[in-house]
Amino acid sequence: MVVRRACGSFGAVKGKLAVLAVAVGVLLAHHYWAFYGHFGFDDLYYAELAQRLLHGSWDPTDHYSYRIVPLTCWATSYAIFGIGDHASALPAFLATVALLSVLLYALRDRPTWQYALAVAFFFGMRWNLFYSDKLMPDVFVGLFSAVAWTAYVTQRTEGSTRGAALAAVSLFLAFNSKGTVILLVPLFLWYFVLDVRNGRLRWWGRLLVVLLPLLAVYFTIIWSLTGSPLSRFTAITANHYLNPCSYDVLPWPHLRERLTGGFLSLLTQAYLLPHLFIAAGALIYYAVRRTRDRRAYFFPLTVVICLLSINFMSISLTSYNPICLDPRHLLLFSPILAISSVLTLADLLRRSRMQPRGWSFYVPLTLLIVALLTPAAAGARYDRSLEYERVKPALEDIIAALPRPATVYGSQVLVNYGRYYTAFADTDLTFRLLDELPPCTVDAAADTATFLVRNWYTDWHSGGVSTDVAGITTARGVILEPTSLGNERVSVEQIACP
Repeated sequence: MVVRRACGSFGAVKGKLAVLAVAVGVLLAHHYWAFYGHFGFDDLYYAELAQRLLHGSWDPTDHYSYRIVPLTCWATSYAIFGIGDHASALPAFLATVALLSVLLYALRDRPTWQYALAVAFFFGMRWNLFYSDKLMPDVFVGLFSAVAWTAYVTQRTEGSTRGAALAAVSLFLAFNSKGTVILLVPLFLWYFVLDVRNGRLRWWGRLLVVLLPLLAVYFTIIWSLTGSPLSRFTAITANHYLNPCSYDVLPWPHLRERLTGGFLSLLTQAYLLPHLFIAAGALIYYAVRRTRDRRAYFFPLTVVICLLSINFMSISLTSYNPICLDPRHLLLFSPILAISSVLTLADLLRRSRMQPRGWSFYVPLTLLIVALLTPAAAGARYDRSLEYERVKPALEDIIAALPRPATVYGSQVLVNYGRYYTAFADTDLTFRLLDELPPCTVDAAADTATFLVRNWYTDWHSGGVSTDVAGITTARGVILEPTSLGNERVSVEQIACP
């Protein structure tokens, strides 16, 4: 009997590892077959900050500088491999693989089908796959949040010192990845209330024993570097600007729409509705059956609180400002929701006395997994259709062919790509916005050629090179002359005085 159980356990482990291997293969295939490229704004700015950090430069007045964990990862990758797309993608890729491993650990004692379904739920939020190779900190927040949550869920009843310490360090690292970790506060506050009622406070005490000293050291270091322990929050306030997410200053109808129709739209765009349906269905089922086992409500209520936090929790310490309607900000919830939904479904199966075996179970399970993964597959096909793998060499060829010294004018994203492809080095090739084009004067440097470079990919991400190219060139008193430097994907015109 012991041998049979051991063999069965070994088989289950092999099954989960096989699922993990397939998931990693999907990540690799996505990067090499359907890499979207870069948006060209925040992501390439992170690349520049990582390059500066690599060279010992850190700006305490920039709130992005405090996302030190991902910046350090990118800087390390650049130090080893140089600045490029693969080096930029590697940290997020490894973080995603680690996150899939956290899912496996959380479900290590569960059947293989539950881990496979959890992975499907994870990838079912297609933005997890999309951002698995991007220069964005959200994947790191998701990883550390998942570790902290898993450490609590799997070890809270024992009050494990190791689990509490792991959760504390993970939350600290999440805080140093991006401030959106604050969205977990309602969930962990609810857990704390439950544990107070049940007299389980040892885990929380050990969590604070580790977390508070970490925060004390952190703020002391910030104080020594900047002159203020609160410089991170000062930088956030100083860099605040009016945008569609400024619900604290926008008229009331904007906030009302955000909390109502906008929330439903966000759940749809982020592919979170399946979790809502599963949690709601489970709670209704338990209510109808008058289930007295409080443990049954834990995971569906976890889902509900996460979704409420997404909509109502403020990301500002000084005003009510819910999170922006952007799915990437929600990636920290996806592993928590994936595990919670799987365990909720497993409990419903157990209570309904349905046996998870045979064709009657695995056919519907397969169909569910396919349905969950369809949006991610469709998204990957769309990403590939943008043909970044052809746009990149076309732009690099133009950069290599341009005479030196030269100034290149173009859209914001074109400028950012140009600086990224030249490793943000101070070279004799300068990139500037077309709006910054100076007027034609006799003082213009005759030995510096100027060009207007246009490409649909970069211009589309920028919303256009400018509102009025002809108007700007006319106002500056310059003309655009065709050159032989362009190719089928990039146009190059020389800017000259008449």
